[in-house]
Amino acid sequence: MSTLSWNCRGLGNPRTVQQIVDWVSGKKPEFVFLMETKVGRSHAERLRVKLGYEGLFYVDNTGLSGGLALLWRKNNMARLLSYSKNYVDVEVTMPGIAPWRMTGYYGFLERNRRLEAWNLLRTLANQSQLPWVVIGDINDLLFQSEKRGGNPHPNGLLRSFGETIDDCSLAQMPMQGYLFTWKKGEGTKDWLEERLDKVLVTEAWRSLNAQASVLNLLTRRSDHSALFLGIRDDIRGRGRRTNSFRFEISWLHDEGCRGVVEEAWEEGRNMGMQDCLQLCGKRLASWGGDRFHKFGKQIKQLRKEQDYLRGRRDSASLVEFRRLEAELCRLEAMDDSFWRQRAKQHWLQGADANTRFFHSSFPEGLNSTNVVLIPKKKLPEYVTDLRPIVLSNVVYRIARLIADNILIAAEVGHYLNRKQCGKVGWGALKLDTAKAYDRMKWVFLRKMLTAMGFNVRWIDLIMYCVTTVSYEFLINGLPSGQVIPTRANIDEAGEVKRCRMEYEALSGHAVNYHKSSVCFSKNTTEECRDQVAQLLGVPNQIAALNMT
Repeated sequence: MSTLSWNCRGLGNPRTVQQIVDWVSGKKPEFVFLMETKVGRSHAERLRVKLGYEGLFYVDNTGLSGGLALLWRKNNMARLLSYSKNYVDVEVTMPGIAPWRMTGYYGFLERNRRLEAWNLLRTLANQSQLPWVVIGDINDLLFQSEKRGGNPHPNGLLRSFGETIDDCSLAQMPMQGYLFTWKKGEGTKDWLEERLDKVLVTEAWRSLNAQASVLNLLTRRSDHSALFLGIRDDIRGRGRRTNSFRFEISWLHDEGCRGVVEEAWEEGRNMGMQDCLQLCGKRLASWGGDRFHKFGKQIKQLRKEQDYLRGRRDSASLVEFRRLEAELCRLEAMDDSFWRQRAKQHWLQGADANTRFFHSSFPEGLNSTNVVLIPKKKLPEYVTDLRPIVLSNVVYRIARLIADNILIAAEVGHYLNRKQCGKVGWGALKLDTAKAYDRMKWVFLRKMLTAMGFNVRWIDLIMYCVTTVSYEFLINGLPSGQVIPTRANIDEAGEVKRCRMEYEALSGHAVNYHKSSVCFSKNTTEECRDQVAQLLGVPNQIAALNMT
């Protein structure tokens, strides 16, 4: 069992959400306690779904401040005891462990409300006899050593807070990592740091969880770092597999990418397009594979170098700190690109719009296409639980035409919205054409391209693309065999019948031919319909299939 606690300073920022997702992915906490969410419950609910957690309790924010969210992995883990604008108190039940109590606590910001905060802790301490842990942004200090920079903390406040946790039978757990959890004026001569975030526990809780430890997780997404309270170590090893080459959007943030592509393209100029592309892919993978797939390690190393400089205030150290900060910004931008690409983001603005590249020859495999099946839910059971995503050859895509169409449609809509005067009205007709592979006649397509004045070599290239496409389904990252689509005919009907008979023999299921039917498009000849229906042993129809 483990808990992540963070004063996130606003849950509406996508970078903040991504930071939480990264921590949860790496640390696997059972509980996540967030303070200063500053947004409505719907944002916390979306985060819960994104993390795959089952439980959420949310305390609404007040205007642009406040807001608490406690999330837990399984519904039966937590039972709500009480809550307010400053805390969420729950009873925790874990298999094989006696019940205990956890309070996610957010202390008052105002110094004149310190007495109110201390009395709140005393009240909470008297509400239950269960082993107790308090975690969060306490907004109080115990010792002068918990502050660096600025004026010393008033000794009276240190003493009163110490007396409060003594009255509550609480003790502060030691923290691993950096000494401070809050910062202000970082990298300047007015740099101020304090240990405001804490984990406080009773002796009973400490005895129950003797292996517990607290880790300080530094981040640039908030002026507060996060605390990770680990109770037992979970080591999760994962196997690795070899993947086919994929271009990484993050490479574009490095100036060296262009040089690698130009060098490989020049070297492979006489090898043919496909071989040249393969050479370019190998060079890019070799150049960027390790360095650009390990952003976390690079960021971690730079943060270590920053941590070494945090206690220094001389000019040289501050300059070096700012240099490291700039490098961190660059690496985090690359890291964002890396993960957004894997989240199926559409990079329309950065898409390849180079439509001037033209070759008169047709390289083999130009339109060989990979199909990846993306699960729609955690545990897919049926084919319908998978979403097919087509990965076309990079040369086969024509992104610019798509972008132009979007811009034209936007301009037309904008004009119609602004057209309010004049006697003549205007309208725009949006047509949705069927995308079925069998609808378009290749002869018609060639004649239309010719009538529009396209070059013969370009027309031949387009016809080659649309008439020779092939697919390979990637299973566990590896191709599983080629699929070549063709027009419907009697031979294909025979193959379908063979597959159906083989399925019946293997599964024991029998097809009910009286309730089955085959549906044809309107342009299918009557002779072809009768032949296919007779071979399959089912009635034929022209109307649309009833899928209910």
